[in-house]
Amino acid sequence: MRATTETALKAIITADNEITPQQATQMLSALRGEQRTPSKLLTMKEAAARFGCTVRTVQRWCRDGEVETIKRGRLVRIREESLYTMTATGNAK
Repeated sequence: MRATTETALKAIITADNEITPQQATQMLSALRGEQRTPSKLLTMKEAAARFGCTVRTVQRWCRDGEVETIKRGRLVRIREESLYTMTATGNAK
């Protein structure tokens, strides 16, 4: 990410009074592709409920590689941070 873009994003994020400096740092790290703190793992149903979409939409995001998934046998979990990164960068279809 270019420095000017990062500076502009940082100004926008920190201008929001409801976002703490720690949350702003985590958001910027997510946009840069860095992972500093462990992310909560969500089921497909939880992710769909959180973002107000269908489970099928979440399954498509996973299939298309738009969100990071973790597979353990048949279980699939989605990193919560990955969903927020996808929506923040506008990659959601």
